Amino acid sequence: MDYSLFEASPGIAVALLPDDPIYTVVAVSNDFERITGIKRKDAVGQSYLKLFPANPDDPHFTGEQNIRKSFEYVLSYKVAYDLPLQRYDITNEIGVFEERYWKAKNVPLIDVTGKVTHIIHAAEDITAQVKAEQKADSFKNIEKAYGFFMSAPVIIGFLKGDDYIIEMANESLLEVWARTSAVIGQPLLKALPELEAQGFIQLLEEVRNTGNPFYAYQFPIKLVRNGVEELRYFDFVYKPVYLDDNMSKASGVISVGHDVTEQVLSQAQLKESEVKYRTLFEAMDQGFCIIDVLMNEENVGYDYRFIEVNPAFEKQTGLKDAVGKTVLEIVPGMEDHWPRVYGNVARTGIPLYFTEESVALNRWFNVYAFRLGDESSKKVAVFFTDITDKVKAEKSLRESDERFRKLADDSPIFIFIVDADPDAPVSYWNKAWLDYTNQSMEEAIGNAWTGMIHQDDIPHVMELYVPAFNAQKPYFIPAIRVKRHDGIYRWHAFKGNPRFTSDGEFNGYVGVGFDIHDQKLAEDALKQNEMQLQQKVQERTQELESQKNLFDNILTNSSNGISVTEMIRDEKGSVIDARTILVNDAAIKHVGLPREIYLSKTANEIDPNILQSDYGQTCLRTLETGEPSLSQYFVEMTGRWQELTISKMDDDHLIHIFTDITPVKQAQLQLERTIEELRKSNANLEEFAYAASHDLKEPLRKILMFSDRIKEDLSDKLSEKGKLYFERMELATKRMGSLIDDLLEYSYVSKGAVTDEAVDLNEIVNVVLEDLEIEIQQKNAAVEVGSLPRVNGNKRQLQQLFQNLLTNALKYQSPNNKPLVHISSSVLQAGDELLVRKALPAGKSYHLLEVKDNGIGFDQENADRIFNVFTRLHGNAEFQGSGIGLSIVYKVVKQHQGEIWAESKPGEGASFKLLLPAN
Repeated sequence: MDYSLFEASPGIAVALLPDDPIYTVVAVSNDFERITGIKRKDAVGQSYLKLFPANPDDPHFTGEQNIRKSFEYVLSYKVAYDLPLQRYDITNEIGVFEERYWKAKNVPLIDVTGKVTHIIHAAEDITAQVKAEQKADSFKNIEKAYGFFMSAPVIIGFLKGDDYIIEMANESLLEVWARTSAVIGQPLLKALPELEAQGFIQLLEEVRNTGNPFYAYQFPIKLVRNGVEELRYFDFVYKPVYLDDNMSKASGVISVGHDVTEQVLSQAQLKESEVKYRTLFEAMDQGFCIIDVLMNEENVGYDYRFIEVNPAFEKQTGLKDAVGKTVLEIVPGMEDHWPRVYGNVARTGIPLYFTEESVALNRWFNVYAFRLGDESSKKVAVFFTDITDKVKAEKSLRESDERFRKLADDSPIFIFIVDADPDAPVSYWNKAWLDYTNQSMEEAIGNAWTGMIHQDDIPHVMELYVPAFNAQKPYFIPAIRVKRHDGIYRWHAFKGNPRFTSDGEFNGYVGVGFDIHDQKLAEDALKQNEMQLQQKVQERTQELESQKNLFDNILTNSSNGISVTEMIRDEKGSVIDARTILVNDAAIKHVGLPREIYLSKTANEIDPNILQSDYGQTCLRTLETGEPSLSQYFVEMTGRWQELTISKMDDDHLIHIFTDITPVKQAQLQLERTIEELRKSNANLEEFAYAASHDLKEPLRKILMFSDRIKEDLSDKLSEKGKLYFERMELATKRMGSLIDDLLEYSYVSKGAVTDEAVDLNEIVNVVLEDLEIEIQQKNAAVEVGSLPRVNGNKRQLQQLFQNLLTNALKYQSPNNKPLVHISSSVLQAGDELLVRKALPAGKSYHLLEVKDNGIGFDQENADRIFNVFTRLHGNAEFQGSGIGLSIVYKVVKQHQGEIWAESKPGEGASFKLLLPAN
């Protein structure tokens, strides 16, 4: 068959054979090759479903199941079938699966006899559209994240350039400044001139020039708020921001901080009210002591004496009776740097907060120390908080992180850990990142974005990341460009989830990054064609409206009855009744019920036994399995035959389609009656032929006997011409006898074969060769027989088969060659191409037998005609025979559920090939 027009058709299209379950590909369109990457030569002849294996990484894969079901539906009902939106991943040019989405349709090609000859499978790749819709949802999340950033409970700002233009300030920062958003875009000193004398420009320059962040705790800043100068205290960090990878000086500075004014003021009040609140210190859970720092001549602390301690201090440190003693008297091994630390607090008056391990006490503490009194005072108040359990928990967490990192190295996506410590924003990257960037771990940790993220994308990263970090919330960066080790940028998405310690403290992020380059390019292409997409949406809307109108017209004008039934269930979900919710005029006509009864009554009200009936059980089976059902029945009310198709719409609705098949059914019944009459007539004719042939043999025998006697009595009186007449009469009589014998054999074969007997074909052929021994010797012929199988069948008929085939091969010998006949056998397994071509039942294997000679041969155009009764390609003058032998062979093969055909060329011999069931 010529498929050239089909191959040139636009779109993805495949022509398939209806050889369920294989569905062999016989042709593909040019677009199929281009889009799938599968060459035509690799697809044609293969099972369609084997061309597209399942993606092992898609646990919800239903592609093959849905496509196979659609093929089966097309073959069963001989109508087109539209598949819904289907995910079916295919491999790219390097063998990696890519996520793909499709719309597909299967259409049957039906010949004049009603047989499906091909299935046309057409598909449309709608991956870009689906992913664009998915991405639209993610954009909404990005907008929400930006809102969270701007309303974060920490102060966040970004200053850019030499004039320190205020590029960004969130609501918390504007509230601290007591300014509105009008300051955005102004230089820092213009918006807040009171900062000029406080050295902030010099501090910002230091951060930009050195690239080192600046951290401050309880830093005093004078601000003019609502016309009044106020002294406020802040914890904050200044970090440099590089918008160009090649810049030696940072483009700007980002600041994140907290207003701790109330905390600092409360601490000052505490120092002034030490004695007043002694009872409070005695009762509090936090360890507290007042010490007198002992200073040397260089004004450096070398020891300290305890003046006052509370019970919590004794409990946490284990130091008893400490008051009046120095620390080195109580704990000689105490680290000597503690006196120096407290000496600095006493000398400078600057409070100090730090975390320290006491080796001597084998404990960890958070320590807060501040001076009591004026500059001459050497008294220091110290708060202790035992954090040993917390430190151990964090150590366990770090060990768990290490195990996590080993597992992460096996992942194909980027995995990283961000610590809460601003000095080391990224403490770990997995192997996928290091391979992608060609960095070492030492190069990758720390400020990971430097040189890796495209400079145009860094502001976008900071807009999303910084608010999330400060709010200790998850973040998602949907699309930024990351430079590969070869200098090429590819689009990636990043997502991070916050980590928390056992006591709920924020401990940074665990993040992932994954390549979205291809999807991003598809999105960009989609955006460029936005107008076209909108036009398509409009056209699709019109198409849907048109389809709705078409559906309404179908319901109104269809000659087929159409109705929809809704299930009624009890509280356990079991179907107990049903009602019709939609019905067209044709259905009313076919069923014979008035419309008001059809739509107002339930199924049980119309027929109380309907659920227990065959019809009701068929409906429930279709509802449960989803498999359509087809039945025919006679409606006594209308006197017509109906064909009913029941299909599942969803778990609670069935579609019923009624078709009036009265003319077809009447013709079918009449045909069945005619076939039965013909069967009886054929049986009578076979009996007549058998009886007539048998009765004719006796008169012929007498003709030969009396002819022979007359010839003997008149032998001396007959002329040569008279003797010739007698010989011709005897020859004609013998031919008549041979014809009657063949008719008897043909009649016997027509009566049918018993196929439950095991027959060894080697024995059958040996018997035939013994019967033909004289003829073989006379013709000096050679017969070669290979190993033949055992088959189930009728022994006598199979002997007739080989008798006629070998006689035929010896009869039509070539005058130039000695007759040579070769008999061979092989086995064809189920699904073999030859068995499919011969349309033999699927799932069975067959013996292929061949009887080949080197005789005169015949034209191949006569290959089918030679098996007809009385057909002869040569006259009796050349080769004698009745023309029934090959008809008997054909009849025997068919009786044994097989196939036979002949292949030949004039002068090149003939080959007779037989297929007989092997199981």
